[in-house]
Amino acid sequence: MKTTISVLFLLFTFLTAGAQDAPFVPEELIVTANSLNLREEPNINSKKLASIPRGAKMQFLEAHDNGAFVQTDTLDAESPWAPWYKVRYQKQTGYVFGAHVSGRFNLYMEGDYMESMPVGLHWYGVYMRDSFADETRKIEVKVVDEYNEMYGAVSKFLRTNQPDVAKFLIATAEPLKTGFSGPTGVFDVNEYSGSKTMFPGATVVLHRGYDAKNTADTLTTPAYVVSALGCVDLRDNVTLFENYRLLLFDYTDANTPVQQDITPWFKTAFIELYPTISLFWQGDLDQDGKPDAVFEDCPQEGGCRISLLLSSEAKGKDRLKKVCESYFSFH
Repeated sequence: MKTTISVLFLLFTFLTAGAQDAPFVPEELIVTANSLNLREEPNINSKKLASIPRGAKMQFLEAHDNGAFVQTDTLDAESPWAPWYKVRYQKQTGYVFGAHVSGRFNLYMEGDYMESMPVGLHWYGVYMRDSFADETRKIEVKVVDEYNEMYGAVSKFLRTNQPDVAKFLIATAEPLKTGFSGPTGVFDVNEYSGSKTMFPGATVVLHRGYDAKNTADTLTTPAYVVSALGCVDLRDNVTLFENYRLLLFDYTDANTPVQQDITPWFKTAFIELYPTISLFWQGDLDQDGKPDAVFEDCPQEGGCRISLLLSSEAKGKDRLKKVCESYFSFH
């Protein structure tokens, strides 16, 4: 019974990966194993090209078989499941098994199913600091065996050493600053920012907030406007969304406002599904003085995801960049 939840979770993940046009993988991957084999083809019997040490960085090129999860040892029920990734390491190109890599940023929720704990990463949680602010804390995490009443089985879940529950968790390759990280506190982002659900016509303002405990800070901070555009039509008694777009606007310079289309990060698995995007959290996680955001959407009928967008990773005229996502099933 111990692997019941694992199998259900992985089945959902496989279906998710198969349905999406391109599962999201960060541009840069980090080795979390003591060493990782770079192979010529995506299987463990393929020729070994190199041994990559822990902490080494690789450039992600593509996910093999559209990111489908496979098991390297099909005779061992506890063998990890993961996709194969085509990567470039130094001057060599080959494949690595995804169970032993991570992105520079990794997003989790407390209580997530965890088959194994990635090593060599810094762990943080975003918590309510007081009524009007959030804070980032350095935390310790562990994987524990717990009984799940829904499935009647024991499985592994992510827990922290903190007495309260985090709004979300993040594991990073490089250290983050701790302290003030957001403006909401006890308030739901919907109460703080207005409507958080991004149906066509909806608009939400993203801003980092300010730390009232820091007198050097000011009330004037950068803010972005996110607007949802599109048409709603009734066809064969089914409500359809057409030409849906999610746009970010920066009006800091009124003469030359900046526009960024963030729609591609929130595509649904099938065209028949209408977008269910909402703002989950806003603040300044990377503490660069500009807004960051976590959005939630449901690209599958059987599950949703949260996506972290950071301002410090954006390039050129872009204001935000998606750096990681985390799926969860609500079945």
